[in-house]
Amino acid sequence: MSEVDSEIVEHAQKQEIDSAVINLWELQLKGDEYAHFFNGLEVDLSTVQFRDREDSSVINSYTALPVSAEGFEVQTDGPSQRPTINFANVLTTFGDALQLSDGTVLTNEDLLGNRLYRRRTLYKYCYGQ
Repeated sequence: MSEVDSEIVEHAQKQEIDSAVINLWELQLKGDEYAHFFNGLEVDLSTVQFRDREDSSVINSYTALPVSAEGFEVQTDGPSQRPTINFANVLTTFGDALQLSDGTVLTNEDLLGNRLYRRRTLYKYCYGQ
């Protein structure tokens, strides 16, 4: 186990966490193109940076967007949870922020059926903190 991994394990086992927990979202758009965003932690709603989940040498910038999610509880019995995610102003704020690299603006239909990844981490583990 690397030094960073052991630090994360040690920090997670503490009773009191000294850093904010943030959710980082990765939305697969078309092919290998992803949109990276988070629900806005900074007062100035700036971006945060975090390592890519597949290639740790790549640093992704996550844009602050008004988003909320619920229904991620883990349970051992009954049906699987069906989490919901809500975006404020999907066609304006969200759509404008998540343009494709060729300049195409997204519509509701472009979002249907795409993979969405949620990464939870402590703010202090973001790149540059």
